[in-house]
Amino acid sequence: MIPILMSLLASLPGVFVSPPGSGTYRTLSPQVRVDARALHLGTATLRWPEPVPWTGCLPEGTVRVAGGNTQVAMSAYRALEGQIPHGPALRLTALAPERVELQWTFAPGTFPGTFALDLEGGRWLSTPEGLVIQDREGRRFTFGELRAFQELDERPLTVHLQGSRLVFAVEGYDRTRPLVVDPVTALISASDTVEVRDVAMARDSQSVYVSGSFRNANDGSFVSGALTAGQANSPGCASCWDAFVTRLSPDLSVHYATVVLTSALNDRAYAVAVSDSGTVAVAGFTEHTATFSVNRAVFGSTGGEDAFVAVLDTALSGVLQTLVVATPDTDRFQAVAFDGNAHVYAAGYSTLADSLPASVAPHIYGTPGARDAIVAVLASGPTPTLMSSAVLAGSVPTSLEEAEDLVVEPAGGMVYLTGQTTDGAGVSASVDTVYGSPGGYDVFAVQMRYDLMQIMGSVLLASPGDDHGLRIRNDAAWSRIYVAGHTASAGAFLSPFAPTVHGPAPAGDAAFVVRLFPVLTLDQGALVTGGVMPSGAEGLAVGSMVALSGWTMGGPFAPVRQTYGLTGSMESFLTLLSMDLQQHMGTALLASPDRDRAYAVTEGPQGWILGGVSYAPQNFAENPPTYGYGTSQGVDGFVSLLATAQVAVTEGPRREAPALRIRPVQGGMALQLQTAGYVSYEVRDAMGRRVAAGTPGFLPRGTYRVPLRLPAGVYTLRVRSGDQLTTQRVQLMR
Repeated sequence: MIPILMSLLASLPGVFVSPPGSGTYRTLSPQVRVDARALHLGTATLRWPEPVPWTGCLPEGTVRVAGGNTQVAMSAYRALEGQIPHGPALRLTALAPERVELQWTFAPGTFPGTFALDLEGGRWLSTPEGLVIQDREGRRFTFGELRAFQELDERPLTVHLQGSRLVFAVEGYDRTRPLVVDPVTALISASDTVEVRDVAMARDSQSVYVSGSFRNANDGSFVSGALTAGQANSPGCASCWDAFVTRLSPDLSVHYATVVLTSALNDRAYAVAVSDSGTVAVAGFTEHTATFSVNRAVFGSTGGEDAFVAVLDTALSGVLQTLVVATPDTDRFQAVAFDGNAHVYAAGYSTLADSLPASVAPHIYGTPGARDAIVAVLASGPTPTLMSSAVLAGSVPTSLEEAEDLVVEPAGGMVYLTGQTTDGAGVSASVDTVYGSPGGYDVFAVQMRYDLMQIMGSVLLASPGDDHGLRIRNDAAWSRIYVAGHTASAGAFLSPFAPTVHGPAPAGDAAFVVRLFPVLTLDQGALVTGGVMPSGAEGLAVGSMVALSGWTMGGPFAPVRQTYGLTGSMESFLTLLSMDLQQHMGTALLASPDRDRAYAVTEGPQGWILGGVSYAPQNFAENPPTYGYGTSQGVDGFVSLLATAQVAVTEGPRREAPALRIRPVQGGMALQLQTAGYVSYEVRDAMGRRVAAGTPGFLPRGTYRVPLRLPAGVYTLRVRSGDQLTTQRVQLMR
């Protein structure tokens, strides 16, 4: 343990400071152990439950944070004579190995004006990187920048060193209101409602891009300095929605730029992506293409809602191009991605898909009808082009299909999409594999060629209730594809395959994530549950581990490690799982007394960044926001950074042979499965020619006989069960 003790000293008229060991004490020493695997900034909080009359020096308590090999201990003291009001609350965060964040919240009237941090067993250093704590063994710990806020307003804060003491003072603050020093969450606000729907990290990790929509009755209360592209809402649409994209620093402390994409009517943004070169794309829909954004290129006949992709430069200094794909009815893009050649892929749905632009005839899979999934490839630049498009429909015109998300392999690779369909036969009138019993909406995942001219594989993830696939991601090597969403029949989802359950036994709606092989056969699955209380995943990121974000409606959700804020009717969550989905690494709830929902998550250099919406933003995640962009008067979009201190994540043990055994028997072969799995096999003769093959499908643990009608001879048997492949050379006798 690193012997760093910090004392909080106050100087007020009539107040004396008693050193430890003297005076009259009320002993309070709460011990807090912080789970360093999913920390919201400002993790451990110590509060006085009641005003306490006393005289002397009061220990606030001790906080210990463990992150890898780093442990920091703090003893906090306040010196006041008389009655101690509520606060201050002390919070500490392990951001990463060798980095420490502190935060104090002062109740009205409790901040003494000058505040000091004393070090024992170490010293403060001023370096080009900022303030550093160095202990006696020479180890250094970066101390996060201090800021002071009252609600959304930042207050001047002066900081200087006096020997081994760090002293800071807040200027011009209202002593009748709470004061927060170095708080955490960023809010994007307007006078009415803001929704953050997606977040994306730049490839150089220097910026995070946030997209969504807001409405504010044209009163100009959205983010200060925002650039507007398009015509302002018409007088009859004063509370219409506008789309936006915002660029923030990775720690959310700096607002670089915001662009508002607007028209005379409603405009919504659902997705944002960043190319390798830094180009930004935002996708959504507009109700009035003729006045929407700038630099428009329109493909098709506009009307109703038209799908758009707006392309912007890295700095968000302007809209380079707005690409609109339209039919006379409803069209929406709900996902966007770049390939390695800076082509833009967008996916969503259309209610008149057979009227998509004919300049490049769409590739139609299935029978278009009431609502069909669509995907398009677009090129911006001097000659904007709709390069290719496809319609993914069911087997009958009455079925409903929507594409919710997509990922694209770089440089001419595969395109993977997910969404939902009401057709049990899947999109494109057929599906390669079905896991579970279809009913209501079922999740589809489709693998397509980069030019959309061929469907390479598809899978249906099903239950008798409604299932929605909302996010799809890949691992770094493209060796696994992950799909996340929510199911209304968690107990039957994927049956007879049994997903790993993290949380109480599911009784209804639950968040899910599945791991697929690139050919879209099932590898692993997991449910994150709240028992009888509904939950759902709406965000997915795959990096150092698998991160799910979404919503839960109370109850004992997951194996909860942290809860921030007073829970209400719906809380947002972040859950971290191991790459094989078998280990629960941590869950954090971010809550307010009302409703909160995390639509998106991405991994940044300091941890996981969530985006969503809060209906009680000033009480979200326990404290007023660290950074406020706009005027908060209603429902706000939030962006929260949840730090992940050093986490040792190892994938669960792989099932090696003899988990799968092959044994020749008369007239065929016997397969012995130690664990359940999806089974396929092939048989090759001595010349290497394939002479038999089959896909028995999902088989529970047990022994199975596979008949083979082959002449006597030497054969090679290859059997796959899940991610296990067993090859055996045998001689068949007749």
